[in-house]
Amino acid sequence: MTGKGKITPKLLTATVVNSNITKVYDGWTKQTDGNRTLTPGEDLITLAGFVTGETRTNTSTADYATKNVILVSGTPTKQNVTYTASFDRGTGVASEDYILDAAATGTNRYQKTLTTDSSGGSDDGHHYPRPVTVKFADVTKVYDGTAINTDITANDLGDTAVDKAVLQDDGKSASAISATGITSRYGDGTAASFAENRNAGSRAVEYVGLTGVLGTNYAVDNKQYGKGTITRRRIDPSGFQVRKADGRVANASKVYDGTDLSDLPTGASLVTPTATSGNTGIVVHDEGQDYL
Repeated sequence: MTGKGKITPKLLTATVVNSNITKVYDGWTKQTDGNRTLTPGEDLITLAGFVTGETRTNTSTADYATKNVILVSGTPTKQNVTYTASFDRGTGVASEDYILDAAATGTNRYQKTLTTDSSGGSDDGHHYPRPVTVKFADVTKVYDGTAINTDITANDLGDTAVDKAVLQDDGKSASAISATGITSRYGDGTAASFAENRNAGSRAVEYVGLTGVLGTNYAVDNKQYGKGTITRRRIDPSGFQVRKADGRVANASKVYDGTDLSDLPTGASLVTPTATSGNTGIVVHDEGQDYL
């Protein structure tokens, strides 16, 4: 004897794995590794109820309410997360064997939205600011007796291809960074080892005042470092004078002794006029420090 029968799809149970997820900002609402690689479905939602020996690829996703970092008193805070349970149905007659939502119709039966955990609490997540470096163009100046750098030009952002892609999508560029509020100085070393150095030579250059320069979605260290050179300052030889300790010109005179040598008064010094502008002459910091 034969008759008719119907095999109905088996209902799967979807359970959120972690109801408080986190990620580093990457410009996407989807849960990722922070570098735009989607988190595997099985790490977000478990699918239970497959018959023995069968399984399906878990394609579940999680979406934050906004792509942005939400700050409260300067600290990243939680936002709502919507989980979508889904799986790769496959092809052929086997593609109808499992569903996730018995109340839905059509293709909606093969996915299910979850906004609360097993205890009824809301599903939440945290976006954290993306760490980004700001790079500055190499600078140079003629020695002026100070370590101050006034040439502040950002010329690159980020260290990785993903950094640059996220920044580009947000319309962030190095050229848009204003020098206003940023101070800079020449020195040696970086970070905790940095020490100011006003002298000629190849130097590290410290930039201070960068916190928040790219907005709340990015974490930029307040201090960034670049490279610079302080070149030697020219002194016009025609400006040299030898002066006594009291400041009067030390004119040379002696009784003939058969040599071209002359003794100078004790405390005599070699001086040039202090530089008032331009890149030549003794600077104020070094005035009076040339002795014979």
